[in-house]
Amino acid sequence: MSKGFKIHVDIFGQEEQTQSEIDKNAVAVFQATLEPQLLPGELIVGHAQNVLKFSAYSEQKQGISGSLFCTNFKVSFVTADRSSYDGEHNNQRNLLLGENDIALCNIDDIYQVSTGKRKKFTPGGNLTGKVKTLEIRCKDLSIHTFSFKFSPKDEAKSTVTAILHHAFPTRLELMFAFEYQDPNRQPGKQTHHTTMFTIKSDWSKELDRLHCADAWRVTQVNEHFNMTDSMPECFVVSSKLYDNDLLKAAPHFLDSRVPAWCYSYKNGTALVRMACLRSESALSQTENKGIIVVSEIESMLEAVRLVHPNKRQAEIADLNKQCPSVKDIANSFMKLKEICMPVSLKEFWVEDLNWFARLSDTGWLQNVTRCLETAVEIVIKMAGDTPVSVVMKESDSKDLCCVISSLVQLMLDPCFRTQRGFQNLVQREWVVMGHPFLDRHGHIKKNEEDVSPVFLMFLDCVWQMLQQFPSAFAFSETYLTTLWDSTFIGLFETFLFNSQHQRMMCSKEGIPYGPKKGAQLLSVWDWSLQFKNEEQSLFKNPLYVAEHEVVKHRRESASLEDSKRSLAEEKGASALESSTEVNKDSSLVRNLGYLIVDDYNDTLQTISKSDLDILLPQVKGPLIKLWSQCFLRWLIPVQIIGGGSPSEYFQQCILVEEILHLKHRVKVLESSQQDIPNDRVRRPKSDLFFSQDIHGVPHKLKADVLTSSFPYLPLGPLNRRNILGTPLSKYFEESMVAYGLGVSENGAAAELEDTDDSEGRNSKSRGENLE
Repeated sequence: MSKGFKIHVDIFGQEEQTQSEIDKNAVAVFQATLEPQLLPGELIVGHAQNVLKFSAYSEQKQGISGSLFCTNFKVSFVTADRSSYDGEHNNQRNLLLGENDIALCNIDDIYQVSTGKRKKFTPGGNLTGKVKTLEIRCKDLSIHTFSFKFSPKDEAKSTVTAILHHAFPTRLELMFAFEYQDPNRQPGKQTHHTTMFTIKSDWSKELDRLHCADAWRVTQVNEHFNMTDSMPECFVVSSKLYDNDLLKAAPHFLDSRVPAWCYSYKNGTALVRMACLRSESALSQTENKGIIVVSEIESMLEAVRLVHPNKRQAEIADLNKQCPSVKDIANSFMKLKEICMPVSLKEFWVEDLNWFARLSDTGWLQNVTRCLETAVEIVIKMAGDTPVSVVMKESDSKDLCCVISSLVQLMLDPCFRTQRGFQNLVQREWVVMGHPFLDRHGHIKKNEEDVSPVFLMFLDCVWQMLQQFPSAFAFSETYLTTLWDSTFIGLFETFLFNSQHQRMMCSKEGIPYGPKKGAQLLSVWDWSLQFKNEEQSLFKNPLYVAEHEVVKHRRESASLEDSKRSLAEEKGASALESSTEVNKDSSLVRNLGYLIVDDYNDTLQTISKSDLDILLPQVKGPLIKLWSQCFLRWLIPVQIIGGGSPSEYFQQCILVEEILHLKHRVKVLESSQQDIPNDRVRRPKSDLFFSQDIHGVPHKLKADVLTSSFPYLPLGPLNRRNILGTPLSKYFEESMVAYGLGVSENGAAAELEDTDDSEGRNSKSRGENLE
């Protein structure tokens, strides 16, 4: 920790309790009946007393006693062994789920454990005999183990039966999302700023932002989903196509998914997605019909060519050949789960002996590499010396098209590297355009072959880019991990459906679907439903350099290049020497702007040096790493006490706070010269998790509080008390942290308006590889 800077805890103005008050509250807590916190519409369907929850990797020798509940939303373990006696859930990180709660949607498999043997329960099967130990393996790679040794036999059986029944619904309308109704939520009112792309004006604004409204237009040919159920009512097509052209061509594409616009770069090139053609034999038995089909497809591609600035023919990227298939992604993830979810220390150390070989055998990192390579190739085609539009072709354009189109836009457009921009991107390319979240995430038990973490693959690719360009993104890896976790809460309409049509059928008022009409479902983009402001601060990146800073570097470099040219001409230097100096300076500016890596490969030279807003990640083997925060966060033997990436984040926060403090001091000095009272000059609020101690509070960060599993695994020494809890609220209380404390010279709290430019600040969390 830098000298001269300290961390202190914000006590939020609360007075310390006396010993008598503590004792009084303690008696009230331990005498109270153990019950879970229930959401509106949530009901208890199973309950077992005297259940023991084992501590992870304690070899079932340590645990804590309590009651286990099954509701229609979650499995909840409630214990009287709490860290505070105020009767509130201070340790709860998520406002929807307590520290020992498991969302039913997050449950992947359930096992009965007996004498070292593990038997998998079959959903819907009959439960026979007494259940002694229950092991719940979750989709977020966590493992929870409960013992019913001291529980009444009938309670244990009924509780396990309830879990098996409610954790694996067979119909969508059986999910808790249709029962939950937020009493504070006004129907139809949006409480977040993410663009939903459900109406024509949302698409029009995006075309205007990209200055391509003349070449591309918003069509409502699919109004009321008359053309296809899998595409939205509004989407963008070439301005050279009429709605009749689309209706005529639709039957020739799988699921009637005609070519649709994804993005336009500033040079006029475009990115388009389309499904493959239906089998010719299914279309017609005659040769003439086959010719008509080819003609229809050529007309679609011709429309893309005509809106290119130089009328160049678009290139087709066959994602079926260039990227891993949905099945490949599922198989590699299954292998990855095996090595990331050991159930005992013995198994962990056995895996550790050949960890890297096992990791390579999973094929997960190879799949990430292939996706990034494909995206880089498309970026080079769109922004190279001879820029062309690219049409991505996939079987039904619902999976890999979402991955690659999103990655390409992240590489080309800084707007999507802010949190709000990224959410707009996911909403447009994934949610609205029909990625089958319901099938891919296995929310209902239907066809196991459809389950595949395609969205996780995309988030992993984004994480790889964040590691290579740490100042380019306004959001942190904790944001990405939390977004992945949110897919398994089961409350958000964002991740519950296969298409916009299915989503509207479930949520639009007056349209019956299932047991209710007009269900008011929630959006994941309203993060206040899950987290308080202090928790949301972990989503922000302290190293983020806003776009205007990059433009500033660009302008400074242009001015410097002009000066060098003038100086070279005055001294009679050759044009070659002048060019060499300029290129050296451009290289420096690229490094300052974090954007293009010089030694990537020769093909990168086709990218214009003026395009400093382009990100081109390196995809060489050693540079593609395992996303430790997401995959290894629950592996306690891997974690580093008082170290790892969070320590780097801590130092970054201190540096940012120091810069803010110095800038504030400059303003104070300037204001004194202008006869402005110092108390009118407010110190800006950083929105960082760590805050500089201006008042000299004599605290220091405890080494046993911060771990490389932050903010997911319990903090500190691995003992019985903290092994079962989430660390975030404890961390706020115990680690001398002050959230968002902007203080002026006279000690007054400062206010900061939330703008897109201040949207970044990071939590670089999580552990190291098993090295």
